[in-house]
Amino acid sequence: MKTPAAAAVPANGKLRDALREWRRNLAKEMSVPAYVVLHDSTIDALCRQCPRSTSELLEVAGIGERRAERFGAQILAVIARSGE
Repeated sequence: MKTPAAAAVPANGKLRDALREWRRNLAKEMSVPAYVVLHDSTIDALCRQCPRSTSELLEVAGIGERRAERFGAQILAVIARSGE
């Protein structure tokens, strides 16, 4: 039986790494901690759900209207580049 933490780990390390790098760079530009941009659990949810549109992005836990408006296009671009 998997533990909840093990079940939450996304299978796609490439996408997770790409999203974490994007988040790190953006947080540095904004002079804020990385979790202000996206929490690790949101990145994991993005990796599991792989949204392709803004409406799908809004279905991801941790992505609300404001984050979708501010970062949605960038997040979707990272996902598309990662080939997921």
